[in-house]
Amino acid sequence: MFSKTNLTAEQHLVQILRSDHTDRRLPVLVLLNATPQRVSNVLLTGLVASDLGRLVVFAANTSANDWPTELRTVLIGTDELADSQGCLCCSMRSELAGSLSRLFLRLLRRQEPEVAGILIVTQASTDSALVKTLQHAPFLGQRFRLVASLPLESA
Repeated sequence: MFSKTNLTAEQHLVQILRSDHTDRRLPVLVLLNATPQRVSNVLLTGLVASDLGRLVVFAANTSANDWPTELRTVLIGTDELADSQGCLCCSMRSELAGSLSRLFLRLLRRQEPEVAGILIVTQASTDSALVKTLQHAPFLGQRFRLVASLPLESA
């Protein structure tokens, strides 16, 4: 599900950070065909530290992670969107689905500072597994909404 707008990833991020979030679900932006280093170098350099602190990035745990220190990151053992054969929600066993759930519960208990949006960095070329997960896993679908999925070249 690629974005139906002509906005770039940076424009989507600014929109997420500036939005009043009338839809109470947390907005999710997926960067496809992306590596953490390219995202950090290409997309996040233009954001101010206060904005970086309001984003949570989910990415595969690679040795080349060079995220800005202000950014909240959740490192996943593998790139599940790239490796998945379908839906991530099967019994909530996927690391990404579990991490999203844990983040939401920590936010609900006020154990985490406010989050304006979620950024998922993946080398996958499609977001179909995440779309299916948000459609079929009620806990996640009721708490997160997919704003757009963009190839990093659109950043």
